[in-house]
Amino acid sequence: MVFDTTHTNHCNGSILVEWIIAISIVISLVAMGVSSIVTMPSRHELNRSTEEVVLAIKKAQLWSMLGHRDDRMAQGEFILKKHSYSIQEGLMLHHVEMELPQHIESAHTMKRVYFSAYGLPYDGTEFILQDTQTGATNRIWISVQTGRVRWEIL
Repeated sequence: MVFDTTHTNHCNGSILVEWIIAISIVISLVAMGVSSIVTMPSRHELNRSTEEVVLAIKKAQLWSMLGHRDDRMAQGEFILKKHSYSIQEGLMLHHVEMELPQHIESAHTMKRVYFSAYGLPYDGTEFILQDTQTGATNRIWISVQTGRVRWEIL
């Protein structure tokens, strides 16, 4: 009985190539999955910080729209600094200072916005928050016509 050794060698070689291709595909998929998992928490933290800043802006806006307190006009003010933000009502009646997370910062060194009694901003209607680790940025803006506060991923 004679065996054909060339046929078996060819089969073994093709199986090896198939295994190498399959392993490389699996490694590629795992690498893409790990890279997306690593960047997601950072983006999530930037988005969470952006939402907190938007809520602080809306709070200052609401304080301005509430009107008088102790026979004085209560004007809300929002201040975004490089690594923190603050809101205050009137002449130091109520003041809140909040720190941003360590690698989240404002693109501006200091930016203020005051609101009228109608909730419309006087100035400083655009703010940029950025993540220094990943370079991701979010933009917050206030509509001058309606006073609506919105944010978007850049």
